[in-house]
Amino acid sequence: MLATIREYAGERLEASPNATFLHRRHAAAFLNFAEQAAPKLRGPQQTRWLRRIELAHANLRVALTWALEHGEAELALPLVTALADFWAKAGHLLEGRGWIARALCLPAAQGATPLRAAALNAAAETELNYTDVDYTLPAAYLRESIATSRQTGASSTLAYGCLGLGTILLATDIDAAQTYGDESLNIFRSTGDRWGEARALALLARLAICRNEMAVAEELTKASVAIFTALGDRWSIGYTLLVQAYTLHFEQQQYDRARDLYEEALAIGELSGEKVIIATALSNLADLALIREDYTATERFARRALPLLDELGELWQPPRLLRLLGICAAIGGNGDQATKLVGDSIELNRRLGDHRAVIAGLIALAHRAL
Repeated sequence: MLATIREYAGERLEASPNATFLHRRHAAAFLNFAEQAAPKLRGPQQTRWLRRIELAHANLRVALTWALEHGEAELALPLVTALADFWAKAGHLLEGRGWIARALCLPAAQGATPLRAAALNAAAETELNYTDVDYTLPAAYLRESIATSRQTGASSTLAYGCLGLGTILLATDIDAAQTYGDESLNIFRSTGDRWGEARALALLARLAICRNEMAVAEELTKASVAIFTALGDRWSIGYTLLVQAYTLHFEQQQYDRARDLYEEALAIGELSGEKVIIATALSNLADLALIREDYTATERFARRALPLLDELGELWQPPRLLRLLGICAAIGGNGDQATKLVGDSIELNRRLGDHRAVIAGLIALAHRAL
């Protein structure tokens, strides 16, 4: 449609006495579309449905904008919940984060309702995809969601809340994480939610890794991947392999096994075109290559990952990759480039408030000075 014609039509619409009715019908129609599309992103047609949702994205934005501007929480909350997976998988993470936060802030969205509880789960999942540093906000979202779900009897929403909180607590309280993981698995099995069951099994596998129960972890991972395979969900297979590799890499220092899983996840990501999986696998392979003192591979992986992360709007991994590239430059004798790369990394981490990464950058600069 020509821009001038579209603008004229828009003006006529807003002048119509039926404008509110038509906007609400439009928003309801695209909520219906989003809710029908969301489960398709967890099955064999996920790539096709990602494209279909992308084609409808402009209309979905219009529907969300109208619902938010008019305080229509009963439209906005389920709409952001239905779209959360799409925003993560299609590389619209920052945009989705903003939509969900605005929906949760609506005055009409403040009650303890199943709609709010489900949106809180979506918000927490989005925050966990966005940051691997500060879990305060997603943990608060999940605790509220769990309390509301218990109060309202929303068992499915409760299961996903427990799954998310168990994932967060894995780093600080393994026993509590196990309790939440077991509860989520039991609910998923009782409700017949196979996709949720596979996610819960993947969490329990990570807990087994943390306890160094590697045979148990292997069996749980196989069970999780088998369910995802039966469902035709390649994205979740890649994601499961990534999180198991992450646990082996950063928490258990089992680098060879972690590298195998990253490479397997990377192959799945490249086959399905899932940029989030590709970029994350490349980033962590760069880190492992540096540990092996394979500086050529470190640079190759990092330089492949950076443009993908930029395209996805991901903010937390690029500073780490810049630091790795700076170390490689220093070892290669290019001191000026090394100082600039590490300095850029430190500045980006300062803006993000990632103090641990700032310290890592300063240590790298200190080594350079020596």
